[in-house]
Amino acid sequence: MSSFGCGDGGGGSAHRAERLQLHTRELCKPRGHFAEAHTEVLVTHRIHPPIPSQGTSQNAQNARARHKPPHIALPPPPSRMLLAARQQHQLLRPARQARTIITRRAAATMTTADLDLAALAAAPLGKGSARPALPPAGTLLFLTTASCPYAQRTWLALNEARVSYKPVFVDLQNKAEWHLELNPFGRVPTLAWAGEDGSTLSIYESLVADELANDLSKGALLPRTGGAAAAAGCRLLIDQFGQRFGSAFGGLMFAEDGSEKASEAAGKVKEALQWLEQNTAGEEGGAASPSSSSPKALFLLGQDGGAFTLADAAIYPFVARLVGVMPRLSPKSAAEFADLKKAGYPRLAAWLATTASRPGVRATEVAPAGGKAGASYWDYLEETYVAYRERQRAAAAK
Repeated sequence: MSSFGCGDGGGGSAHRAERLQLHTRELCKPRGHFAEAHTEVLVTHRIHPPIPSQGTSQNAQNARARHKPPHIALPPPPSRMLLAARQQHQLLRPARQARTIITRRAAATMTTADLDLAALAAAPLGKGSARPALPPAGTLLFLTTASCPYAQRTWLALNEARVSYKPVFVDLQNKAEWHLELNPFGRVPTLAWAGEDGSTLSIYESLVADELANDLSKGALLPRTGGAAAAAGCRLLIDQFGQRFGSAFGGLMFAEDGSEKASEAAGKVKEALQWLEQNTAGEEGGAASPSSSSPKALFLLGQDGGAFTLADAAIYPFVARLVGVMPRLSPKSAAEFADLKKAGYPRLAAWLATTASRPGVRATEVAPAGGKAGASYWDYLEETYVAYRERQRAAAAK
């Protein structure tokens, strides 16, 4: 389960076809609390046609003859690798259709500038609500919440890739029936759109959704230089940081503040940050050195020929919460994370500050209307996560 109880993190997903269970990994998928890890989607097609039942009747013999033409040997049973490839093809079919349909969008792109996002976030759609209409062709329906980091990473990708979308805030504590139709797990983010035949298509899991945004923008969220190797490196950065950071962050969030478990988790978080600091590109676009005297990294993959990438979208929501929320939740164990530069991560501090100032990022940090007067987005997150942590602790105590 996700550390934040909102999205696609940590739950599992197993694709079944002919009762075969296969655990798959998304491109650049991290593990642990940071991850979406193993997504479960029902594959509805049959990989092979049914073999006629064995029998001695003339009808059975005729059926077998039709199934196996004379002089043509049946192929051997497919290998697990081939089954995996076929299932992956089926899983990605909606994304391929989306690429075909959505890239035919009109020149005018839908924006959220004219929407009162705070008001929408304060009235999420839940059970019994009417299903929102799909937006016009060329625009995605984006199901989200104001607090979920998994949803935020896809929101960032959509904004930075300039993909047209219509945001819809949903209630994850009281899920709408139509939400479960679009995403059988009832999580966020979820993207939906109209197919060419008028049917409703959807895709979910944040890293998959980010890849869709990147494809629709013709690779706008990949490094500008370095080709395929740089693109692979971008995804590897996401994966490797997630493996180091995810479970440690979840452990720190749920451990009793000041306890030995919290201290151990904080130590692992620091190791993950140090790894990211060392593998963050700096001013010259090369590997960063933690001893650099003038860190100016604007993006995780550098500013010289660099750009906002999938890595920035995937990692920012979690590091931002580590800095902006965790010291409030665990002041004894996580106080040092409030200032990354002072804690010894100058490049990450510079990256976090410049990323947070981007218009496409600021637009995703929405505090629902009706909260405490003068409350910031981080105040809202603190209140939300405190309540969630208490619910989880109460459930674990039963």
